[in-house]
Amino acid sequence: MEGLQRVAGAAGTITLAGKEFRCAQITLGHLSEVEAYIVSQRAGFIDTVAEQIKNLPRDLQDRFIAASVKQAQSGRTVSREDMREFLSTREGNCYLLWCMIRDAQPEYKHLASVIELCNTIPILTLEAKVDVAAGLSDAKNSDGLAASQAEAVTE
Repeated sequence: MEGLQRVAGAAGTITLAGKEFRCAQITLGHLSEVEAYIVSQRAGFIDTVAEQIKNLPRDLQDRFIAASVKQAQSGRTVSREDMREFLSTREGNCYLLWCMIRDAQPEYKHLASVIELCNTIPILTLEAKVDVAAGLSDAKNSDGLAASQAEAVTE
């Protein structure tokens, strides 16, 4: 998307798995949702720790859980690096794609349906196409795919 379209916030399209999707421009609201999702996933860390330590003596379990809670609470902010790392994963690309297409495609109202779609697409293709559709390819540095590289990626 170029020039006036981007400034006006016009919707674009993205073609994935042979299907064309109408997608919204990424907004600060979408990026805030991504941040909240990242933070919510950190809370799951406590459950993972609890499962892994269930056979330890109770006093050790209590110490591990207390440390896990402290770590989860300290992770309520999402750094630029955290965001970049998340958006370079399949999960991050699926989540961002879901934010972009869910309003225009009722059949993709739920994240699980977008994850199912994304699982059929090679990760580099998915990342490149989502980057271009979201306008993120313009903002990425050497960590990500440039728009010219993204256009060269085929399904």
